Amino acid sequence: MKTIQQWLFDKQDQIALLEQWKNCDAYGLTTKQFCEALMDNGTTTTKALGQQGRDAPTRGLMFTDILQGWIPDMALCAIATAEKAGDRQAGLTAAINQLQGGQNIIAKIIHALWFPFLLLLITGYIGVYVSDKILASVTVHGIGDTVNHWVSTYGLIIAITIIIIFIAIAFALPTLTGQQRDVLDNWPIFSLYKTATAASVLNTLGNLLACGLKLDDALAEMEQQRSTYIRDHIAKMRRQRIGQTNLGCVIDTGLLLPFELSTLKILGSHSDYAPLLLRSAENHQLNVKKRLTRMSNLLNKMGLLVVILLLGCLIGTAMSQLLSTVNF
Repeated sequence: MKTIQQWLFDKQDQIALLEQWKNCDAYGLTTKQFCEALMDNGTTTTKALGQQGRDAPTRGLMFTDILQGWIPDMALCAIATAEKAGDRQAGLTAAINQLQGGQNIIAKIIHALWFPFLLLLITGYIGVYVSDKILASVTVHGIGDTVNHWVSTYGLIIAITIIIIFIAIAFALPTLTGQQRDVLDNWPIFSLYKTATAASVLNTLGNLLACGLKLDDALAEMEQQRSTYIRDHIAKMRRQRIGQTNLGCVIDTGLLLPFELSTLKILGSHSDYAPLLLRSAENHQLNVKKRLTRMSNLLNKMGLLVVILLLGCLIGTAMSQLLSTVNF
């Protein structure tokens, strides 16, 4: 289980550490010398890692063992694999690419949703408050009271229901599999998550292959480390790998964009796997970025429209009821 310090050691910190290691390795420093450099010049966290890394050989450990919990497993796997092949530079490059290419798509979806939702909550509260003040001076019951009562009574219930739905979706995205998931993957948020997952899988697989792992071994490593949703697709890939040499056919599990899958099937029988996978990962990431931007823009516009309608209904009906009681 991760410690608080490990959770606070974010992706930028991880990339910075690996880039420092890569630069020191390029100069010809040993891992022990790199760890000593961390102890002399690093942050409080990296100084501690450097000290543990320097002492690791006395305990029969490698520096990658010390980094467990600090760096994602797939990135460490790339480094360890490349070290065994005698090319640590390739492993560090692949690990950095892995971290830079990773996508926390659930957080990005939440980021696209939270602003219009929060704006709607704040607007609803302000609208009810202003409506209450207007209706306080009106003694005759009317449509303003009805709208105010409906929003104040059911608005919070609707908001809580929406939050519960968001939580349920966030839980289902990385865990739900089977026939139900095949249907849900056609829905906008699930479809976006599927494409982002494809980008992550392709990026990880490409980086592992670039370090010298065979396709079977890379898939086996990925199957042990990922979410239920990804493990299900990786398991399908491993089954399809039996007797199959075409990369596109192996990874055809319904995860990839159709055009990208078609390209991989055409080139996957005679081209180097790693560059193909990494290029396709970039294309999937670009697709996700464009769709996220469109979704965010659409939600902001829809949120603004709902806000205008909500304020118009609350304040407009209250003013209408007030004016109806005024004797001209």
